[in-house]
Amino acid sequence: FSLTGTVLLSDMMTAFTLSGILAILDIALLLALTRAVKRRHTLSPMHSHHLRLTKQSVFRAVWVILSGTFLPLLTLFTTLSSASLSGEEGISLNGYASRLVLLSAALLISVTHATYYATMARSREKAKTLRHIFLRLLIVSATVTFLIILFARPMMRLLYRNSALTDTEIDRLASLLTAYAPSVIALTLSSLLSDFAYLRNQTPHITIGNFLAIAAVGSLYAIFGISSLTAVPFYFTLAAFLRLIFAITTVASKPIRDKARILLVLSDCNIGGAGRWLLTYLRYANRNAFDICIALPKGAMLKKPVTDLGYPVYEMGTERSFSLANTLAACRLMLKLRPDLINTSASLSARIAAFVLRVPVRLYTRHCVYPPSTLFFSPTVRLINRVTNRILTPSAVAVAIEAQKNLVEMGIARKTVTVIENGVTPITYVPDSRKTVRERFGIGNITTVAICARLEKDKSINTLIEAIAIIKARNIPFHALIVGTGSEEAALKRLSDILGVSDLVHFCGFVSDVAPYLNAADLYANCSVGSEATSLAIAEAMSLSLPIVASDYGGNPHMVIDGYNGILVRQRDPLELADALMILTDRVLRKHFGSSSFEHYVSYYRAEDMAKKYETLYHTLLHRKGYPLL
Repeated sequence: FSLTGTVLLSDMMTAFTLSGILAILDIALLLALTRAVKRRHTLSPMHSHHLRLTKQSVFRAVWVILSGTFLPLLTLFTTLSSASLSGEEGISLNGYASRLVLLSAALLISVTHATYYATMARSREKAKTLRHIFLRLLIVSATVTFLIILFARPMMRLLYRNSALTDTEIDRLASLLTAYAPSVIALTLSSLLSDFAYLRNQTPHITIGNFLAIAAVGSLYAIFGISSLTAVPFYFTLAAFLRLIFAITTVASKPIRDKARILLVLSDCNIGGAGRWLLTYLRYANRNAFDICIALPKGAMLKKPVTDLGYPVYEMGTERSFSLANTLAACRLMLKLRPDLINTSASLSARIAAFVLRVPVRLYTRHCVYPPSTLFFSPTVRLINRVTNRILTPSAVAVAIEAQKNLVEMGIARKTVTVIENGVTPITYVPDSRKTVRERFGIGNITTVAICARLEKDKSINTLIEAIAIIKARNIPFHALIVGTGSEEAALKRLSDILGVSDLVHFCGFVSDVAPYLNAADLYANCSVGSEATSLAIAEAMSLSLPIVASDYGGNPHMVIDGYNGILVRQRDPLELADALMILTDRVLRKHFGSSSFEHYVSYYRAEDMAKKYETLYHTLLHRKGYPLL
């Protein structure tokens, strides 16, 4: 109706005023329909009253305004750019023909809006329904186009037989209508896809596509220097089809699924802390809520245990955090999977690929704690790091409060970092496995401490060996079980030989199940001086009601409350560690601390709770991008 005024009224300002008023009403109706559809069919009732203005909702409002005013603005453009072929002022044949075509497109677009919102609101199979609407509108718009082309000349002669237009001008008007007619198809179908993209939170992308289409046509107009009105139909049609191409590309880039697809990326070949976190999360993940895929480097030890849990595993590059080859491999994988959310652990290549391919939700998990480099003392470096992380992965997860502090010290905004402590599957007490391990190493009933860690320098296993030597010098029997392997294993064995405690310190090597060794222990130790955030081994020991002796590094002070469930000691202090171990030779005190350890585990480190926290975060981040709340 708004375009009818621009066709029938000769006064430009009157026509455009009428067009603008009716366009505003159209926008208001579209907003009301959209709000009703989203509230009823996208948001759950319990969350509908929490709607508030966000950056995404502003983008959506802008898109509605742009799409609602596109045709009136185009009408104004053709009015201002049209002069009659004879040089007189007024609406030229060119502008008049464009208005007639726009009127046809406007009527079809109104039908498109109504059909889309009415049909999609009732539909459960969105993809199938969209295809049906698309095909029907294609047939209708193609039919209208065909009719315009076929009957343009006789209709123009019939309508303007008594007008001041000459036969030549009438034929010219019919030719212009024929040239404009294909635009009807493009305008109608791009409008449908724009509606669909709007509800799928692709508003910014499709808006950019529309601007690019108009800019591309304007650039061609300027490059070739064509100012003749005879070229207007060509550029108008080209702009319409470019809009359609951008709309199809945008919608096709985000597949329709019943469940959001999550891609978890690890860059470690060995099963370290991040790998154990992954396996724990996958055991308790809600498969009904998400479609979860795993990306690992080639030859990763994690592949078999993840596959055994029933999750698809994709090999992606090498163990390096960043390389051009890894980035290209990540791009290929993401183009294949098209995830809705990606959560990376230390893989910079995956973070870059996710940004380039515009994965809707991007975050990474910080599994370790390291003192920031001196570079981060510079405000400029901190700002650059903050901006870079904000662009690549706007959100982050820290597995301990210390890890969050670590990120903030490096310039990351605290509000973008969510703390979710690692959780573990509880270990049950099995007397037979305790007896078997103790008999294997000849321990008997002597107090024994266990430590499960990579044998690397940042785990400071040598501090424990030196503490055992100090305890031996005091003529108190004390054994240690060291579970794990690493580059320092040979050096640590030499140290135990030199200190004369090789009969008390037992190297168990790498084991897939630490439960028997923790069952055999009376208490657990952690001597870390680097990378420790929320120790999975400490959490497992607490689930078995073991008292803990730990260094005061990283996340340990939040897991071990001194005097409640264990004892904290200074880093690299074997004497203080020896004193703490000797204190816990008291069975009554061990039992008291062990009971507190289990209570602390149940409150903060259960695997089920950790999985729920991650999924709550995933739902929240996806909902901010327009995905439905479950």
